[in-house]
Amino acid sequence: MFRAPSLLLAALLLAAGLAGPEPARADPPAPDTPRPPKQVVAGDRLGAVHPTVEVTARVLGGGAGGFWGAGRSATAGTVTGTASELRELLALGVVGGLEIQVEMWEATVTSEGVTGSEVEAWHGAGWTGRDVTIGILDSSFSGYRDLLGTELPTAVTTASFHPDGLERGTNRHGTAVAEIIHDVAPGADLVFVNADADSLGEAVDYFIAQQVDIINLSGGWSVGPFDGTAEQDAEANRAIDAGIVWVNAAGNEADQHFAAAYADADADGWSELSGSVEINDFLATPGDEFQIVLNWTDPTRDLDLCLWDLEPAGGGVELLDCSEAFQSQPWHQPLEVITWVNTDSSSHQFGFSVGGDPANPATGTTYDVFTNVVEELGLQTPASSLLVPNAVERVISVGAVPYFDHGTIEFYSSRGPTADGRVKPDLVGPDRVSTATQAGAFSGTSAAAPFVAGLAAIYLSHHPDATPIDVRRELGQLADGSGKNNTFGWGYARLGDPGGERVAVQAPNSGFWTLRMPNGSDESFYYGVPLDEAVMCDWNGDGLDTPGLYRQSDGYMYLRNSNDFGFADLEFYYGIPQDVPVCGDWDGDGIDTVGVYRPAEARFYLSNSNVEGPADLSFYFGTYGDVPFAGDWDGDGIDTVGMFRPSNGYVYITNENATKVADVESFFGVAGDRFVVGDWDGDGDDTFGVFRPSESTFYLSNEIGDMVADQIVEFGTPEARPVAGMFG
Repeated sequence: MFRAPSLLLAALLLAAGLAGPEPARADPPAPDTPRPPKQVVAGDRLGAVHPTVEVTARVLGGGAGGFWGAGRSATAGTVTGTASELRELLALGVVGGLEIQVEMWEATVTSEGVTGSEVEAWHGAGWTGRDVTIGILDSSFSGYRDLLGTELPTAVTTASFHPDGLERGTNRHGTAVAEIIHDVAPGADLVFVNADADSLGEAVDYFIAQQVDIINLSGGWSVGPFDGTAEQDAEANRAIDAGIVWVNAAGNEADQHFAAAYADADADGWSELSGSVEINDFLATPGDEFQIVLNWTDPTRDLDLCLWDLEPAGGGVELLDCSEAFQSQPWHQPLEVITWVNTDSSSHQFGFSVGGDPANPATGTTYDVFTNVVEELGLQTPASSLLVPNAVERVISVGAVPYFDHGTIEFYSSRGPTADGRVKPDLVGPDRVSTATQAGAFSGTSAAAPFVAGLAAIYLSHHPDATPIDVRRELGQLADGSGKNNTFGWGYARLGDPGGERVAVQAPNSGFWTLRMPNGSDESFYYGVPLDEAVMCDWNGDGLDTPGLYRQSDGYMYLRNSNDFGFADLEFYYGIPQDVPVCGDWDGDGIDTVGVYRPAEARFYLSNSNVEGPADLSFYFGTYGDVPFAGDWDGDGIDTVGMFRPSNGYVYITNENATKVADVESFFGVAGDRFVVGDWDGDGDDTFGVFRPSESTFYLSNEIGDMVADQIVEFGTPEARPVAGMFG
């Protein structure tokens, strides 16, 4: 969830080592009068609403669509307007009842969470979330078209189930979320969807129909229950049952949440919140529209929520309004809501209180109060501050830490446990990151969740058969925490080292080598002279592959034991001019040695030592025009040869270095591709790859016989010669 901009100052104070918001002030305000009698109108469940604020309400009986005039919104089952306009519908009998619709709360360039992380290593290995589709469920995607092809994919799929459409004014929250996902998983397809509280089911239906693999929700609801059984929880479970991974921002409510048990020791109709404190004070900045939501679980007990002005013109405190509908329906989540705005030109102190019937007090009834976009809430309860649907066991719930300090939780990041005592969130991810959309740092769990959704996409591209349960479990095991707790979950979300060998290229006209390193960075150096033939192997058994050169003009081998500029460590004559070099561990001793393929004879000459001398192995394989290579195809520790036939695109390999027919024939690549071999996924078996000069791109397969690339790496230039190895 996006952290409100007015709270960025608090975040900066935290970064400087200063404290976050202070708890209740030393001289807490108190009601100056006993609780006044309830004023309840039948069917009125709008709560306390500021006269100038428009809200959306569910219609309970009757309908306002044909009655509602121009400039007002009325869709199936809902109506929007000011409180006075809506209550006029009640008075006229146009509707049988109205219940306020509590909307989703938002949990609010290359992101800093990506830079310097192992995500770059996965990208460097060709794992980018390709063939994975991520659905982004959010409030609004304004401005997304301006970023297509740059900060976002060239094309995205969109749908809106919100009466105001996909792009709601200047709200770019969903667009910023999508940027982070695209940074982490640039190969994934994206589906943008927004919905209101009553159309979440339609949005889930759409995601299922689109066959998305992951849903990211950087928002949530402050209407419970908070034990995984809320209405929205059922929709999240339905998506997961359909095989979709659901990633959710935990919420920014740790400093916006208060929980207690009802107690009215002085029988004045106001619950003591802590000690004798009966009003929880907070600050609202100029123009801020804020909401306060009171939840409890026992519908047979009746609680009310009241708003106070703590800085009225006449001094003291002033009761502004109360949300005080009767709560006696056993089928309905008990709820009271205040929707207000600070119309002052400066910040203003307000407060809320929880009321009840002094003659029949709801003593011991536990309740939760959630606020949004307010500051300096006097009494705070960070525990159990997760928004719906984070209590769903199979949802991946994500808290927030600064991208530069993974060991410090953001003071606003919502925490567990769930109402029924389970440990949540599941993971934490980075916030305070930069996006092209979000002015300044994008803070809050809204920024952390899409980072984890992107990791889930990379994991799914690597493990396409993984279920939502598998993904949640594996991300938890890969996280950097020790055990699970209600603040960090399993810890900071990571994927670890992708393993496997990396690609490299050599420019034949200059001797310039560029290696894709395990961390995703590139390292370059000069070695050799123009037209030398390049190979790369482990010449000394240290586990690292380094360059070798074969100079066809004189038949000399020049082998180097480090990946940098310098002279050859080994230099010897082997073969004759026009031979083609290969290298591998022919005898399984852990050290790679040289060999040549003689096209005129269609014959290999392999040596078990890197010295001048006759071949240890000599045999026929292939035909004139074939391109030779070598690898360990069966994981037995011994490299054997193979051939790529450019004339038909077929590959022929043998598991024995001897004259014989191929053990495997397979098609891979297209005309003009340059063949390369490596253990791309680190499973011990070498498999095929090609470098496509027309695209400057490697296509790598992890299964021999599979004609579809598993990893795609954009790397190199059209004239480059491809090689591969373990570089660090």
